[in-house]
Amino acid sequence: EVVRTPRLIRRSDPDFCKIDLQLSGRTVLDQDGSQAELPAGTFTFVDLSRPCQLAGGLNGVVAVMFPRSLLPLRYRDTRQLAGVTFQAPDASSALVAGLVGQVVGRLEDYSGPAGQRVGTAIFDLITAALLERLDRATQITPDRRLRVLTWQVKTFIEDRLADPELTPGQIAAAH
Repeated sequence: EVVRTPRLIRRSDPDFCKIDLQLSGRTVLDQDGSQAELPAGTFTFVDLSRPCQLAGGLNGVVAVMFPRSLLPLRYRDTRQLAGVTFQAPDASSALVAGLVGQVVGRLEDYSGPAGQRVGTAIFDLITAALLERLDRATQITPDRRLRVLTWQVKTFIEDRLADPELTPGQIAAAH
């Protein structure tokens, strides 16, 4: 069990947020009166400026932290997102979970400029998933939208690479 208390928050830099991605096992996050149950393949948003509690299979959890100031969200937006479960049926959520899961298994491959590019892609996908959950996908900047779309197309192709019926028309129609 992990507990982030007001005292711990005062002793640290509260200008960070994170997602907790459940790779295996199951955990439960409590924040702001919301509870997210996380089976494998799902993630939740955590605002580190507010108390929270995480319990369960913590061995299978990966955290991705980022400064709140980079998010195009207001404080009340982050409060609304805290304790929400993001799962695979949502395209952006599936991309976040898939990409983070792959990167974690090969961290040594992502140093220097390659790591910066992948980090930017992960953050863009996280932002897209958060904005979509708030029903504000139109606030995604054009350059970020293009990067997210590129990752969606690449993932779509990779998932269907063995399909001999895969055509450029199918890829275009799906996106």
